Amino acid sequence: MSVDQAFTEWVETVRPVTQYALKRESDLLSGYVLITDGGDRHGALEWVFYSEATADDPLDRLAAIGVIPHPEAGSADFEFWFGGRSGDRYVRRLASYFYIEHKSMDWDTIADGLKDAVLQANSVNEEDLNAFIPALSW
Repeated sequence: MSVDQAFTEWVETVRPVTQYALKRESDLLSGYVLITDGGDRHGALEWVFYSEATADDPLDRLAAIGVIPHPEAGSADFEFWFGGRSGDRYVRRLASYFYIEHKSMDWDTIADGLKDAVLQANSVNEEDLNAFIPALSW
């Protein structure tokens, strides 16, 4: 399978899962809008759910699913990201990740990963936007 075929197949596979997750977690995701539907982000496919700041909540928030296909193996790495933003201050962090074979993909596992990312996004506060994150030590 070519890289293009693998990307197309994963988009077609994950797209209905995101709709399933939106329905399954409708209360939790009620303030979120899907703004990126399988777009390319540095060689990965990404689905981004965004919640705009309101009078009651001063932060923009995001939860994202990143899929990195492995065409030769028929599998992919799934990453779940969360973040928050206010003005020019922001944070984006990895919530969880796992490796999955296409033929054994479970929709609930992916919906659970998105739910966890949204819960973490909802827990971001203004202090997190100013937190010092040390550089990696090599």
